[in-house]
Amino acid sequence: SGWNTPGSLGTLTLLEELSYLEVAEATTAPQVDGVVDDAWADASAVTTDRQIEGDGGATATVRTLWSGDTLYVLAEVADPTVDVSGSDPWVQDSVEIFLDAGNAKNGTYRDVDTQIRVSAENVTSFGTGDEAAQAARLTSATAAVDGGYVVEAAVDLLGAGGAGTFHGLDFQVNDGTAGARTAVRDWADPTGTGYQSTARWGVGRLVTAPEPEGLVNVVAPAVVPDDRKGTGPGALLAADPGEWTAPDGERVRYTYRWLLDGEPVRRPGVDAAFRVRGTDVGHEVSVEVTAHARGLDDATAVSAPVTLARR
Repeated sequence: SGWNTPGSLGTLTLLEELSYLEVAEATTAPQVDGVVDDAWADASAVTTDRQIEGDGGATATVRTLWSGDTLYVLAEVADPTVDVSGSDPWVQDSVEIFLDAGNAKNGTYRDVDTQIRVSAENVTSFGTGDEAAQAARLTSATAAVDGGYVVEAAVDLLGAGGAGTFHGLDFQVNDGTAGARTAVRDWADPTGTGYQSTARWGVGRLVTAPEPEGLVNVVAPAVVPDDRKGTGPGALLAADPGEWTAPDGERVRYTYRWLLDGEPVRRPGVDAAFRVRGTDVGHEVSVEVTAHARGLDDATAVSAPVTLARR
């Protein structure tokens, strides 16, 4: 037996390898509010460099994170003129997220595959499949920024998530001008047919967050009021150093510095406790904790401020 019929030649089509990214585990899950918060600092980024339709047009830098069974997506779109006047959602300025949970690469859409579209004004729409079921998986927010807009989204992986799992992914930017779609760019699928088939979407692998190096503050320090006098005159405030981690179980010790309205307090006997004076009432006190461990660089964290007040 043979691959091709005797007397005729088969056809071999060469395809580009699939695009690939590693999706980092979020240390803290981002708030889906359209604001680029600190949770995104360690996320890797891809760009929508493939021209699928038109010439030029809007582009996006897309970052991804995961936590639990949720995929988080942040798209920062460079588009100096935002247009959502088109009558159809796919001709409006928007970001599309394609997700094949479990990376089946089935070709035709399964029930768990989704094409999510979020316009620059956070109007959502969906491609093939049950619209209500897709909408139930999605939380999204957008924000206008100088030179474009931001789309932030959280998508339920429907039990397929977790460290080491693989998922089909693609990201697309639609650029509208005067009510018509004038350009489309995506990250992974070179065919421009991702709305029909999952086969050429890229692949995302969920990876665990790296273990932090050195001393790390995991629970912030705190100012502890006096049991009898609260935070009023004569009260003896204690410093709670919070919780810290150190590699290999190294013993951690602490030193303290008290701050009044953000400035160091220079008084005799002030260390792990702070005696409130009458002149301190109405001001804010906080404690700065420095952690020390053998062979490691010192690390510092500051508590939230507490206003000193009479009971």
